[in-house]
Amino acid sequence: MWTWTAIDADSRLILSYLCGGRDASWACQFMEHLASRVTKRIQITTAGHRAYAEAVEGAFGMNVDYAMLIKRTARPPIVQICATAQHSASAFAPAF
Repeated sequence: MWTWTAIDADSRLILSYLCGGRDASWACQFMEHLASRVTKRIQITTAGHRAYAEAVEGAFGMNVDYAMLIKRTARPPIVQICATAQHSASAFAPAF
């Protein structure tokens, strides 16, 4: 289950929402519903999901400013824990 939401950046109002799958047919349904609810040219920014591009073009044609925001995240550093002579088991024993 996927929740599709269109949020106005200025007012933070939800313009459209849809609960469904995460494939192209659901993307098209969502964008068509959004297009039916707006009257002016809008700017849409989506994630990099491939289904968005065709859905936006199908629903809005050339009457939209469209961009994809692709987030690149780095892997967190791997912390290696080594047992040494300085860290004996008694150092981790609870104090009574």
